[in-house]
Amino acid sequence: MIGAGTTMWDLHSQGDLGAHLSLDKRFRQELDDRLTLGVEAFYEALLPHRYRAPTGATNPLLNNLAPYLGTTYVLDPGDFLGGSLQADVVPWRGPARGTWLTGGDAGRAGALPPLLALSARYTFTWLFQSRWHSNSEWWDYKQEDRWRPGYKNVVTLSATVSLLRLGVPVQVYAAWRSLTWLPGRNTRAADVLTLGVRLPMRFW
Repeated sequence: MIGAGTTMWDLHSQGDLGAHLSLDKRFRQELDDRLTLGVEAFYEALLPHRYRAPTGATNPLLNNLAPYLGTTYVLDPGDFLGGSLQADVVPWRGPARGTWLTGGDAGRAGALPPLLALSARYTFTWLFQSRWHSNSEWWDYKQEDRWRPGYKNVVTLSATVSLLRLGVPVQVYAAWRSLTWLPGRNTRAADVLTLGVRLPMRFW
């Protein structure tokens, strides 16, 4: 996975470099390939980044830190270490029709994603200590005290409706990501609802 434009530190979701190892078990014979269980271990490295200290040009009384910090400061957010357990269920495959997407071949349409797929995922993430470096040791300490070592428990439930088997290149998905159902430590507990539409395209 590649994320462009940000390290995702502000959202606390992924690092600059990540190593993931995952294993899946599909029950093709026993459950007609309607259940997949997965386990994953990961390490996300967040590299030190240099930022410009606010000068108060817009809000002189609220955000003028450059006289104390210097022109820039360095943030090493600390790395992530953890693992996940996931279950994917196919309650409804839907009909497989030979359409223009499969050249009229219904057999090929049967290999496309099911009409309805559900997923449940639990992720444990250990958070390493952050390090801040500026001209103000007091400010560095205050920032590090806000982002101390801890952990977070993330529960994610998602559903995807795929119309590919019907000849429509559209997938609609919804996901609920909660950090409040299983509280963590020294992390921002946020619940996030995601809604989206995928339009698969072929470029070759």
